[in-house]
Amino acid sequence: MFPIFEQTSPGRKLLLLVLAILAGQLVGSIIAAIPAIIIGPSNPWTLRIAVAIGSLCSFVLPGAVLTHLYSSTPWSYLGLRRTYSHNFAAAGFIMLGVLPGINLLMSINDLPQLPAWMIEMEELMERQLELMLSSNGIAGYIVNVLVISIMAAFGEEFVFRGLMQRHLTRLTRSQIGGIIITALIFSAIHFQFKGFLARFALGAVLGFLYATTNSLWVPIFAHALNNFMSISAYTVLGKGSDMDTLGSLDNLWPLGVASLAVVVFMLSKLRSAPAPADDAKGHGGSEGDGSSLLAE
Repeated sequence: MFPIFEQTSPGRKLLLLVLAILAGQLVGSIIAAIPAIIIGPSNPWTLRIAVAIGSLCSFVLPGAVLTHLYSSTPWSYLGLRRTYSHNFAAAGFIMLGVLPGINLLMSINDLPQLPAWMIEMEELMERQLELMLSSNGIAGYIVNVLVISIMAAFGEEFVFRGLMQRHLTRLTRSQIGGIIITALIFSAIHFQFKGFLARFALGAVLGFLYATTNSLWVPIFAHALNNFMSISAYTVLGKGSDMDTLGSLDNLWPLGVASLAVVVFMLSKLRSAPAPADDAKGHGGSEGDGSSLLAE
């Protein structure tokens, strides 16, 4: 596969990405209808298959294919380059530390009255998620981890941080602008309105992790860890545990504020981390192969 769009402008690359995502969602929805007909629409395995197909068609394949069309060094262009192990450790602590802050943002998001159609859509998605997470024992749990944690982390990070954030950073000529706009789109595309602020914050954290470590492996790891913790907590504790509200407006909100402050502090420390040694030697460190988010 040749990089036929290597010299294409960031704006057109962004348009191609959006079209690829929409086409992938259309194809994925058609394919996912097959197991729904065979197994039944309310079967948890149907939902797991649908989520896997959706991730593959909407994110994994568009991200992988477009990267090869954009660059002769596709994996470096995407940001899949080596980094220091302490960046992964820091990302893990950040994802643990941000949980009370996420609960705070969730409770703030609950304050305004949402339109009825948003509430209905949210409740439908919550019912589907609960069905996926609460059924089929250990086999269901393992598949949930593979689909919701690992596959989703790779696919969404390929598209949102690896490509979209890169193009928007170039278009806005601002790394902060690219991170924020990407995080807004990342949150909106999930169509879970009660969690909009929380998912936006997570998207921003993942964007800063990528920008500060210069390696897409770090936000992939952080994204997968966040989803894994959510799946495991639900499986072990069920819905409505104290962990779901710790740091919220009704349950130690100062802890939520402190959580967000600590995360910002830790991200600021990552920003000063030196580039990996292999970048310094030219293995993924020049503008031509895409190591800088401002390079195109």
